Order: sequence, then C-alpha cells, then structure tokens
Amino acid sequence: MHIKEGTVGRLLPDVQYRLIDAEGIEDGKVLAVKADNVMQGYMTVDAPLCLKAPQNGWYETGDVVKIDDEGFVSILGRVKRFAKIAGEMVSIAAVEEVLEKLYPNAKQGVVALADEKKGEKLVLVTNNENADLAEMKAFFKEQNLSELWCPKKVVYMKEPPLLGSGKFDYQTALKIISE
Repeated sequence: MHIKEGTVGRLLPDVQYRLIDAEGIEDGKVLAVKADNVMQGYMTVDAPLCLKAPQNGWYETGDVVKIDDEGFVSILGRVKRFAKIAGEMVSIAAVEEVLEKLYPNAKQGVVALADEKKGEKLVLVTNNENADLAEMKAFFKEQNLSELWCPKKVVYMKEPPLLGSGKFDYQTALKIISE
C-alpha cells in the first residue's frame, strides 16, 4: 500500500526516527529509531547476561538513508560499507558498481584495509585474473570519479568467498587478505 520505486517504503506507524550526521557522508544520514517494537538491547561478550539498552532508547541502525517529504525511506548504504580515505568518506558499494561495469562477469568485492598515509585503502578481491590497476585507474578517471575511489590493490582468488545466499562474503575476504 505504501510503495514507491527506489525506496523500502515508509517506517511503521508509531516508530519515531531521527537522522544523524555522519562525518564525511554528505548524501544521506544515519537512521536511528525508537519504538516499542525495537529491540531492548545487545548482549556483549564481556557481560553475556546483561542487556545493554540503546542510549535513551534510540537504536542506531547503521543504515545511511534519505527520507523524502512523503516519508519514503531510501537506503543509500551502510556506515560500515564506507571507507575513510584521505579524510573523504567513499561508498564501497558505489565503487563496486563502477567495477561491475568494468568487469561485469567477475565474482568480486571491495574491502577496506588500514593505510598509514591515507587512513584506509580499497582492495579489490576478484576471480578475474586480468583485473589491472592501471586499467581501473583509467576507467575511474573516464567516469569522472576521484582517484580516491580506485582500489590500490587487487587480490586474485580463484573462488572468492561467498555467503550461502551467493553474495560476496566481505568478512571472510577481509580476514583472508589481512593474514
């Protein structure tokens, strides 16, 4: 009943929300919600029998969203799916979209690693053994995108890690390339 293309619909009735600025993210804000149907809290490893409630009842979802004048929510990404490179927040999902155009048949994903000079750097994990940094750099330039968006390293894996859903497994890939 509340359908609008490009959105996930509207928030449920009686759900309060607020949008929180996130450093370096200009297109969208982090969604926080508060309602009776929102979880009561998290259990942590150091206090497994104690429920840690969200601060003042507000649960920060980690979703970067836009909410239009009609109340429709568009999810732009996740805070954890951004990399801070040279002070700029770069959407890893947006970088992956560009790489999908360049290498449309590859199984691939992008992860962020710590970088001494720029804070973080992007690494392409792919089954495309022909993926080339110079070619990527030229393609990003051709797309009028900042050089900060271009991965600085390519890790070839014959079988990149995938979840049961068939989606790229970022946590496993990060663990493998960090070793």
